[in-house]
Amino acid sequence: MEENVVGITLALARDDVKIIWYLLFNSALAYFVNLTNFLVTKHTSALTLQVLGNAKGAVAVVVSILIFRNPVSVTGMLGYTLTVFGCKDINNVQRGKVSVAYNAADLYAADLYAADFAP
Repeated sequence: MEENVVGITLALARDDVKIIWYLLFNSALAYFVNLTNFLVTKHTSALTLQVLGNAKGAVAVVVSILIFRNPVSVTGMLGYTLTVFGCKDINNVQRGKVSVAYNAADLYAADLYAADFAP
């Protein structure tokens, strides 16, 4: 961490009062990001929050490519494409559009079957 952060901030605030408004705006945004994360977790699940984080990363990369013309490798594009399709697939499973291949009874029967052949 930089030394004398408070002193540097006060010196900048003396030169330009707008920095105080920037800091307040940044603090408010950080608060609302944390509040949103809490509410998403409360009303959905931690998995949904993780999927949203992955989708946000992919969107940030696309925006950075479009605005700043940042180069992306073929491997990177493949990874972001898989991320987007994974988010879409998890969304479809959570909404019930796709059935999960195994239910609890099938998994229990498979465990019993495997136990018959265990040494």
